[in-house]
Parts: sequence; structure tokens; C-alpha cells
Amino acid sequence: MKLMYPENLKPSHQLKAF
Repeated sequence: MKLMYPENLKPSHQLKAF
């Protein structure tokens, strides 16, 4: 998940990342 963290810094993407 940390690998995608930099690209998913946005709140909306952050929820989907988890």
C-alpha cells in the first residue's frame, strides 16, 4: 500500500487505497 501512497495522496484515492 505504501508504494501507491505517493500517487494516492488525495483523500478520495486514499480511501480506495485501503
